[in-house]
Parts: sequence; C-alpha cells; structure tokens
Amino acid sequence: MMGLGLSPIALAKSPTKVQPGRMKCEDFVALDDNYKPALVFWAAGVDRLGVKETDELSVDTARPVALVVEECKKTPKASFMGKIKQLARSGKFNLYDHH
Repeated sequence: MMGLGLSPIALAKSPTKVQPGRMKCEDFVALDDNYKPALVFWAAGVDRLGVKETDELSVDTARPVALVVEECKKTPKASFMGKIKQLARSGKFNLYDHH
C-alpha cells in the first residue's frame, strides 16, 4: 500500500494579505473567519474611538465580529472601515472599557 507523500510545505497556505482601509464589507465577509477578529479590532483601534493606554480590550471577539459580519452582509458594497465606525458610534458594540 502506498502512502500519500504530502509534505508540510505542500500543505502550507501562503499568508492572506489585505488592506483593511480599502476593503469593502463583501471583502471582509469573504475572509476566513480566523482573520475577522483581528480586522475588527484593528479597524476599531485605527478609528481611535478615544482609546487610551489604560483601556481594557474586550476579549469576547465572537459578538462584535458576528455583528460586523451581519451588518456587512446587509450592505456588501459599504466600506469596511466605515461600517466599523458606524457601529462603534451607534453604540451597538464597544470593544474598549474606558477608565
């Protein structure tokens, strides 16, 4: 019986490169779920939202990411960064606990 001769190199995927500032919501929704939390938190941090060094970062990534995915599916052509700003300003999610 002959085994599969797959090397780890053959199975490795090349890194996904994205430019969040230029992404549309449809681009965000299409990404692998593993990348979504990092992008949501990156976008919220870039927006600055009054984030300070003493603020605590929420580690509950499931809710904000699910909300962004849901909202982006409603408006796939909308700017991803714009959607993050809109959701944060509306108070629908808050990633930071301001002290």
